[in-house]
Amino acid sequence: MVGVPGRSKGCNTCRKRKKGCDLARPACGQCRKSAIECAGYDRPRTFVNFTNTGASSDRDPDTAVIRRDDQNLTANATIALPGSLARGAYEVRYLELFWGAYMPTTRDLGVHLTYVNPSWADAANELYPADDTLRTAMLSLGLATLGRRDGQRWMINEGLGCYVRSLRQMSDRLRQPHGWRSDSLLAASKALGLYELLYGADDRSSQAKNWQSHNKGEQALILQRSPEMYTQGHARLLFISARMHIIIHCIIKRQRCPLSTLQWKRIPFTNTPKTHKDALLDILADIPSLLEDMDTLRQIQYLDSPSHHDKRLVMMQECWRLDSELTRWFNMYGPQTQLDELRERKFRNDDLLLSDFVVAHIMGIYWAACILVYSTLQSVSMLHNGDGEVALPERAELMQYCQHVAYIAEVLLHPSAGVFGMHSAPLPVGVALMCVNSMEQSSGSTSPEKRRLLDLFNMNQGRGNDLGKFLASAMKDVDRL
Repeated sequence: MVGVPGRSKGCNTCRKRKKGCDLARPACGQCRKSAIECAGYDRPRTFVNFTNTGASSDRDPDTAVIRRDDQNLTANATIALPGSLARGAYEVRYLELFWGAYMPTTRDLGVHLTYVNPSWADAANELYPADDTLRTAMLSLGLATLGRRDGQRWMINEGLGCYVRSLRQMSDRLRQPHGWRSDSLLAASKALGLYELLYGADDRSSQAKNWQSHNKGEQALILQRSPEMYTQGHARLLFISARMHIIIHCIIKRQRCPLSTLQWKRIPFTNTPKTHKDALLDILADIPSLLEDMDTLRQIQYLDSPSHHDKRLVMMQECWRLDSELTRWFNMYGPQTQLDELRERKFRNDDLLLSDFVVAHIMGIYWAACILVYSTLQSVSMLHNGDGEVALPERAELMQYCQHVAYIAEVLLHPSAGVFGMHSAPLPVGVALMCVNSMEQSSGSTSPEKRRLLDLFNMNQGRGNDLGKFLASAMKDVDRL
């Protein structure tokens, strides 16, 4: 049921956002300050789904009824809605249900926000009512998610139709002067990328390439503006969220990340302190440069050449710097108590806690970063040219991180983690799989860690299977650490 009115006299937008309203007319000051459309002060109405008994059960009903919150009407009085208004009511409902499916426990995040920070969701939820492109993109996610959950083919097909329509709308908007400045367009790009990750498996095209195309587009939109333009408002929220997938895009391409400069790491956070996750992403942003340098080092033909020697020493220094940064982050910000509790339960519980999902999310990023840094450190140390063998610490042993990822992936794919868990799993699981595949080539045997990772793809109500399809698509393009 949608639109249940409260007793507040504030505008409908402030009621929905649960914000204080100054009651200014025709648009309140809170809405003007947030640069969103004010929905006015008319008494909201409650939409109630009504299905004609003669309608097919696998299609959405054409009509709905409205129950007015008015003293002049009894509680049971109903008025038939025209089809267009009924569709509008359903759109709102689909989006509400999607957010519930995205992360069912968001309402209880509280202190865990510093590890999760669902900033994109906050911005998109506030921007979509006033933007057709974003609303259509969000509707594609809502329809596809609910269609998959309820086994409704028509909803899945409608979701795909909304996805295609939103792509066309975005293309048209980008042709307009200064269209790239729209925060709503940046949020729509994020939504379309999420749709591709979750529902883009198609034998006719590469799901991973399509997802990468959205990440590349999101990166282009971000870089059209200066860092100073992301210090406040929706732009700041969208930048914070975009960083993660831009970095992942650069890791896959093994190319320097444009967001690794001091300006991009500092200026957008001028007005707001960084969360623990932001601090970890600062480290992760430097890893693509390390991978690019590793590829350059491998191309130097003579191991005893001065260029090889100098490049290798510089890379060793960078590896140890990142090692120090990762160790410092875990000691200062890592969820060590919650992680120990999760380990005591062997990463399993019939009723997983919110802290379990938070730990799995942030530690998945951390362990993926460790695998990438220490695998590079091992590779560089083996390319020595008379400098002597390098003794590596126990924390540089790779298989321990692959084992950790295999366990926390079960948490991320648990039904209670919602779509958020599936959104979080590809980076750590993909990096761990590449690591065990590389080690398997040298050992000639399949490790228990790899078997556990592969077992993930056959579990958890189809989410494991979806993850397996996506990673299989991605690994056609990326086959080494």
